[in-house]
Amino acid sequence: MLQFHYSGVGYDLDLENMNWQEELKEPTYRKLYLERIVEKRAQRLAEIPYINKLLVAEFGLHKDEFWRELKIINEEENK
Repeated sequence: MLQFHYSGVGYDLDLENMNWQEELKEPTYRKLYLERIVEKRAQRLAEIPYINKLLVAEFGLHKDEFWRELKIINEEENK
C-alpha cells in the first residue's frame, strides 16, 4: 500500500520518511494528491511542511473558503 498510498489518503499510514518533493514532482499527480488531501481532510498529511506549503499556495487568498481549519505551517518553526 505504501508504494501507491494515494488510495490511503485519509487513513493512518506511516509516511514519515517519504520524500515529498520527489513523490509529488509530477504536476498532475501532485494536483490530484492535494485535492485528495483536501477532500479527505487529511490533517496529518496537510501539516507536513512541504505539503502544507503547496496547499496554501493552491488556495491563495481563498484558503478559508476551502479549509478554514487548516493550520499554516512555518517550516522554520519545525527545525
